Amino acid sequence: MSSASTSVTTWGISGGNASQAVVGSIVSADATATAVFLTCPGAETDAEIYDYCDNYNITMTFGPWAQITPPPSASTGVVDMQDVITFPNSFWNTSLVDQESSMEMVTGTWSAHCDVVSTTVITSCTIKTEVSVSVPNATVTSLSPESQYWGIRPQPVTITAGLEKLSSAATASPTKGSSASSAKSTVSSTGSSTSTSGSAAVSASATGAASVYAVNTGTLGLLGLVAAFLLR
Repeated sequence: MSSASTSVTTWGISGGNASQAVVGSIVSADATATAVFLTCPGAETDAEIYDYCDNYNITMTFGPWAQITPPPSASTGVVDMQDVITFPNSFWNTSLVDQESSMEMVTGTWSAHCDVVSTTVITSCTIKTEVSVSVPNATVTSLSPESQYWGIRPQPVTITAGLEKLSSAATASPTKGSSASSAKSTVSSTGSSTSTSGSAAVSASATGAASVYAVNTGTLGLLGLVAAFLLR
């Protein structure tokens, strides 16, 4: 790609990780919101997706509060995300060993709505899950979600498409913003996920994800927490 067709832009987003290489294409942009499709280049295996990519195949929409230097009137907003994941039914009722041989698939939808204040703090979230099997605690309200997992942090993004959409919205001065996200990812050798809305999960979710994927909860990102909430 030529330098004329790419540009690096930094936003403050949930699950941001400045040490990760993230590329994005602009879906839409106007005075109040920017929608961008994010992914990590080269993240192909389960280990890479869950350990090294916090924003794998996520379409995120955010307001001007997500700018590194937002206008004073745009310091607050909301985050809305949704994730639809397909995974083996055995995750719900069998041991880890039996999970490997199960081919029956279950689809779950995870969504959440969170408030953002001071451009960097998620203060409360309502989280819902719908699965084609019985799910305990289908709706959870989480106050002051774990910032180490859901905190809003700077994320440099190499924009590879849609730069003209950003340019057309550059002169606007919006006063409020919101964010929504959707994702598609692999959760196991036989499962995949697509996402359309969500926010912060409780700390127990991180424990659930670690038991299924043997990942480090200290580095568990947005994608891992979504899977953890559905598979808990």
